[in-house]
Amino acid sequence: MLGAIEYFERFGREFGATQAASLIRAGYTGRRLLLKQGLAALQSNELDLSCTRLAALEAVPGLQIYGVTDPDKLDQRVAAFSFRLKDPVGCFFV
Repeated sequence: MLGAIEYFERFGREFGATQAASLIRAGYTGRRLLLKQGLAALQSNELDLSCTRLAALEAVPGLQIYGVTDPDKLDQRVAAFSFRLKDPVGCFFV
């Protein structure tokens, strides 16, 4: 458990600077601030990856994506995508 907490703290220290000001205004300090920064940075990174992944999947002909596909609502889903390729015969991904 301690390893996970330290990971989020380190992530917050290294990548959470953009979230720091609003979290400080909300009253977070010390370890809690670093944890919140880390989680916010991870969420932001995951959202960016989801947007990129969604665009790549939508470009595949015959691929049906299940779940939320509106880029403005990707924060309402997990980062994993479920999909089905209608005709996988002869389809090669590079």
